[in-house]
Amino acid sequence: MTEEKKKALIPLIIAGFILVIFASFFAGLFFGKAKGKETNKIGASEATGRFQQDGTMMPRGAGRMQGDRPTIGEVTAISGNNISMTTQNSSESKTIGVADNTNITDNGVDATISTIKVGDTLIVTGLTNTDGSIKAQMIKINPILSTPSKTGSPQQNN
Repeated sequence: MTEEKKKALIPLIIAGFILVIFASFFAGLFFGKAKGKETNKIGASEATGRFQQDGTMMPRGAGRMQGDRPTIGEVTAISGNNISMTTQNSSESKTIGVADNTNITDNGVDATISTIKVGDTLIVTGLTNTDGSIKAQMIKINPILSTPSKTGSPQQNN
């Protein structure tokens, strides 16, 4: 091959290389858009992800976290590992399921379900089941609750 032919091939090789790069780039965009359509079929809660204690993602519609809003209420009955309570805000009755791994504290000290008595105030955080009951992950017994006063500083309620 002559020197002139070699010099003439260099721009063709560069143009071919650039063409391959552009083709790869646009193929990636096309593939990404197609993949994005599949991803958009899941709900927003799955996209942000709610995870269970074992690290797996909660299935859609299954027990949902209380949205970081604990349930506060007064214990009306205790039967085995279930607690019935009346909520503070809406006065509706809730059943709280307590498991062996439920974190229960009384004034910051570890406690058990046998520590809880009828009339106690509880703060419960957990998973809400489809029937409205709560699978408790954390229970605080007789916590000191504060409410804003007219001056804006909290008042303690016992």
